[in-house]
Amino acid sequence: MSYSFTDAEIQAAAVRLGVIKAGEDVPARLRSRVVASLVADRRRPTSPAEVPVAQQVVIEPGGQISVDGRPFP
Repeated sequence: MSYSFTDAEIQAAAVRLGVIKAGEDVPARLRSRVVASLVADRRRPTSPAEVPVAQQVVIEPGGQISVDGRPFP
């Protein structure tokens, strides 16, 4: 999935995160972290119904774990 953010969105997010003060430029070395925060916000489920919930978790004596019948890594 491709994401696109304007400079204004990046700057607003940097201010919200406390990286810069309003009116300052986002330092190049921190820009990717601010963008990563914006991507995480967009990827976050918007409602509890979108969050997957396991119906069954089984832990066996040997340490194997299965979630809904599938092995858990």
